[in-house]
Amino acid sequence: VFARGRLGLAMRLGCRLGGARPARLLCARRLSTSGLPSPLPPLPPFHEPYLSTDRLTWHEALAECRRRGSVLARIETAGQNAALAAKLVASATWIGLSDMMSEGEWTWAADSVWLPGEKAHWTHWADGQPNDYGSQHCAAILRAGADTAASMGDRQALHGKWFDTDCRDELPYACKATPPPA
Repeated sequence: VFARGRLGLAMRLGCRLGGARPARLLCARRLSTSGLPSPLPPLPPFHEPYLSTDRLTWHEALAECRRRGSVLARIETAGQNAALAAKLVASATWIGLSDMMSEGEWTWAADSVWLPGEKAHWTHWADGQPNDYGSQHCAAILRAGADTAASMGDRQALHGKWFDTDCRDELPYACKATPPPA
């Protein structure tokens, strides 16, 4: 049992000595790792994205990327877009682009919750996107595959294209580690 402070000392002593223990004290002789969540995989170098198959809302995905010391993927060139599209396993994956702050002004999620994001200078929208249908303020990247809706047209033409969708949708996500400080 690992705990700090006086209660932690009492808990450790109570477990070791087998004596009187504080109420609700659980002593274990051997730590078992079964049932515990697996450790987070290390993030790849900052230029390589990390793809998660967990399905989260855009805001949850942003928080999870930040928890890992990264941000939702920021795509600034055709090469970066092609590299990410080649690794996609889901039909749609969150990227770090949104127009939540100002309708029609698409910005990248910032490295910090306290900083505004930068305006997207390069985009790769699918035809007719972004369409802001309803309350679509977050962007995802498409993977062409058998699970792509037939109504979406030519699947290969859609591969790697972006579309706007409701930020509350639950999709897999791509994190991109931030470069170390200079």
